[in-house]
Amino acid sequence: MLVVANTSWGGWETLADGSNFSSQAAFEQAYGYNYAGGGITHNGDCIMDRSNVVVVSGEGVKLRCTRFSGASVNGTFYDYKSGTFYWHKLVVFDSNHPVWDISVTCQVPYVAGTWPAFWLTPTNDWNCESDIMESWGAEGIRHGTYGAPPGDPGNANSWAQGDTETYLSRSQQTARHTYRIVAFVVNTTDVEFHYFQDGVQIYHVTKSHFVSNPLWVIFDYETLRTENAGAGGTPVFTGPLWVTVQRINISDLNLTGVPAGRIPNGTCRLVSRRSRMEVNVQGAATDNGGKCVQYPIAGAANGLWLVNHLGNNVYCLLGRESGRALEVPGWSRAQGTQIDIRDYLGSKNQNWKVTAVSGGYYELANVASSQVLEVSGGSTVGDAVIDQWPWNGGNNQEWLFQSP
Repeated sequence: MLVVANTSWGGWETLADGSNFSSQAAFEQAYGYNYAGGGITHNGDCIMDRSNVVVVSGEGVKLRCTRFSGASVNGTFYDYKSGTFYWHKLVVFDSNHPVWDISVTCQVPYVAGTWPAFWLTPTNDWNCESDIMESWGAEGIRHGTYGAPPGDPGNANSWAQGDTETYLSRSQQTARHTYRIVAFVVNTTDVEFHYFQDGVQIYHVTKSHFVSNPLWVIFDYETLRTENAGAGGTPVFTGPLWVTVQRINISDLNLTGVPAGRIPNGTCRLVSRRSRMEVNVQGAATDNGGKCVQYPIAGAANGLWLVNHLGNNVYCLLGRESGRALEVPGWSRAQGTQIDIRDYLGSKNQNWKVTAVSGGYYELANVASSQVLEVSGGSTVGDAVIDQWPWNGGNNQEWLFQSP
């Protein structure tokens, strides 16, 4: 479901999807060639050439890398040509756009010396970067986020502050895979990045310098320079070698003009009035379908929820451990359906109407089913199921939004 934002209601919006790859004309409406601003070289060994970005109906966008006789640009000699493209719009993390979901489905077979990457980089001076997919030499596919860690702004420009995970070997990366981030603003300075490969979360990390810092989205097919030979080998091919990008999806939560709700946006714990326990994802699961239970408050991330007001006191709640939304699975209207987590799509079964009861506690009614969040049977035992049930005024249906 796509909810279009206006001055009083916010929602999930799709900004780019596979339809942009249906033809060269559709591609050019959403994307530009080379780097924004006209740059045609990177820190690799290639000159970017728009003729190496080709839309093939039914396949996607193919990027080519080929050796040629060579040319000098600004005093540096280059002897490969490659393809690069960027999204015309910008990613901006701020209070109006606090959540972004960005993914690429592509096939990037390993070839020594090649350097395909899908990444976010600032439009201004470099002080942060998020590599959603990068094949850089010997490591296979990896990803990383660069920028100063919280409380350490002086190291913003040090690559040593990057968090990098290798999660596909050279042989594995030959197949088609989907690489994705779900990233959201957690306070005035920091953004939390959740990295996924084929739907499985690899890791998550929080970094500064991303808030209110406009970012380009770029898919780049480079080659490594000779001095990087130890990290992946000097290119020796004559080409052409191809990378295929099947689709790119870019979505965000647009809260432009949405007034404040009953609960301030930010991170909280949902604490039951009856049991004094929190809503928790059982076993710290991060996959779609992870089940919600109550558990004693222990400071773990699987009990933290990022709340965002969508308007009219309706909220979405995203897990700080999983990057996924609290929801009623399958749009169920059945009493006793256990609550779970799933990728946020802005659908009504993932949105909750918050109503004050008494003493600082609230009722949370699912927008799709109109039933409320509760601890099943009024249990005060750890691991008791969190489910939905018609409102009956029980204190097992009343919740405190507690600051962590």
